[in-house]
Amino acid sequence: MNIERFIDIALVASLKSTHRVKIGAVLLRHGKPISIGWNKVGKTHPRSKWFIHAELDCLLGLHQQVDYSGTTMVIARQNRQGCVLYCQPCEQCKVTLKEYGVQKVIYTVGLPFKGHNLYQLTAI
Repeated sequence: MNIERFIDIALVASLKSTHRVKIGAVLLRHGKPISIGWNKVGKTHPRSKWFIHAELDCLLGLHQQVDYSGTTMVIARQNRQGCVLYCQPCEQCKVTLKEYGVQKVIYTVGLPFKGHNLYQLTAI
C-alpha cells in the first residue's frame, strides 16, 4: 500500500476546510479509499458554532450501513503555507474510531527529515 499517496489525498481534502487548522481524512478498505472527510466549522445557532473533526466527517460521509472492521484511516494536517504538521487523533476520535471498528490509524507527524518518516502508524 502506498501510504504517501493516501496522505496526499487527505492533504487535498484538508484544503476544503474553512478552519485555520486544515485536516483531511481518508478511510481505506483493502488499500482503496471508501470515504474522504475534512474538518468543518458551521453555524447552527446565533450564539454557538459547531465543529466536526475530519475523522468523524469521514465516517459520516458513508451514508449507508458499512462494516468498518479491518479498515484503516489516514489523517493529515497542513498549515496555510502547505507545511505538513503533526496530526494524531484526539482521545474522543480514537474512542469513536475504535467503536466503529477501524483497525489502524496513520497520521502525519510533520515533514520528513534525516531518516524520519512523514507518518506514524498506530493500532486502535
